[in-house]
Amino acid sequence: MRLQGVAFRAHDPRWSFKPLSGEGAALYGGRFNRKDMPALYLALDAITDAARTTHHVKLSDMRCAWFLEASAGADPASWKIADRLSAKGYAGLLTPSFAPGATESAHNLVLWKWGAVLPTRVTVYDPSGRLPKDQLSWP
Repeated sequence: MRLQGVAFRAHDPRWSFKPLSGEGAALYGGRFNRKDMPALYLALDAITDAARTTHHVKLSDMRCAWFLEASAGADPASWKIADRLSAKGYAGLLTPSFAPGATESAHNLVLWKWGAVLPTRVTVYDPSGRLPKDQLSWP
């Protein structure tokens, strides 16, 4: 599947000088990445149901209590999904948003591979040039 469009990223403003970094996700792990595995979490609107069926991905596994399971020393089902798809060469996945208050139409894009060149190109849109150049820009 090829995705071309606009995605949005929300993160701690102190790190806005590195909007394409997956380092924060690698520090602690996330729903779809283990600790030490960089991931870029983006928000968008897309339909994911057909792809889940094709790749035998259960919604219940995607929505698992990943943090509690990881804290208990287990491998969350969502990490196993990421492991399997990443090993098959996929750059990421589209997922429903599991954020509190998210609507059924809210979706996220999680990338494990991205960069400045196609086919996994991700660029920052900052037409006003307001993003800081380094962390020293913040008080």
